[in-house]
Amino acid sequence: MKKIVTSVVIICLLAAPAFSQTIFSDETKKYIEYNSPVTVLKNGLLIDGKGNAAKPHQTVIISNGKIDWVGDDEKAISSKDAAIIDLNGKAIMPGLVMLHEHMYISAPDISTRYLHLKQLPFTFPRLYLAAGATTIRTCGSVEPYSDLRIKKDIDLGVLLGPNMELTAPYIEGKTSRFPQMNENKTPADAAVFVNYWADQGFTSFKAYMGVDKPTLKAAIDAAHKKGLKITGHLDIVTYKEAASLGMDNLEHGFMASTDYAVGKKENEPPAAGTSYKALSNLDN
Repeated sequence: MKKIVTSVVIICLLAAPAFSQTIFSDETKKYIEYNSPVTVLKNGLLIDGKGNAAKPHQTVIISNGKIDWVGDDEKAISSKDAAIIDLNGKAIMPGLVMLHEHMYISAPDISTRYLHLKQLPFTFPRLYLAAGATTIRTCGSVEPYSDLRIKKDIDLGVLLGPNMELTAPYIEGKTSRFPQMNENKTPADAAVFVNYWADQGFTSFKAYMGVDKPTLKAAIDAAHKKGLKITGHLDIVTYKEAASLGMDNLEHGFMASTDYAVGKKENEPPAAGTSYKALSNLDN
């Protein structure tokens, strides 16, 4: 894994404008092999991320943390003091920007089916980077102060990890399935909740399954007043209802949509064992 992380972090950190100014911890330094004013990646298979065919024998020149030139190996001109990295047999591609990520893993008690989520602040940032994700958006937090600290420590060079955009703790309704989620009893509670976490530095929000229409509307309005976006993993509120309230985004596709649950009542979850209309009848 160390070799995988090393190859990714070179690209990630060299792409950061402040790379040469960051004071990296001894732990982070383990994964940095190049930190020169000019770095040349040559003889690589270039995947540009725009849908074009991959190009062999390509060079990327990075100057002071920014990509300065891209083209054929034979046309590349670099300074004498540049660090040269021969990528023969390897590919170059943009870092992945992932938009639905977490710093936790599910850890329920199986015998009682008691739901629980376990934060993994050291392991997950490194794994995301090892998988090629150089920027991530967390999409719901269960340990918000931990998420803030992870981002801070990565930005300072204390920990290894991708650039992070943080989504606030889940906006739940009157009753939560997870003990780590706050229960908003009223729409006013949801507005206060959004304003508080926006002030702490979170840049987006996510509503969860137990939220009803009045509570979701209050959360959407509060987020928009702050100039921030809100998404959701819904259940009580249908996708059509959420869109009409001004929701910016929805997560998990049709899996979380209750629009076509037979007998679905407004501001209530589908009854246990509810059937759904067939895809051929979605417009009926």
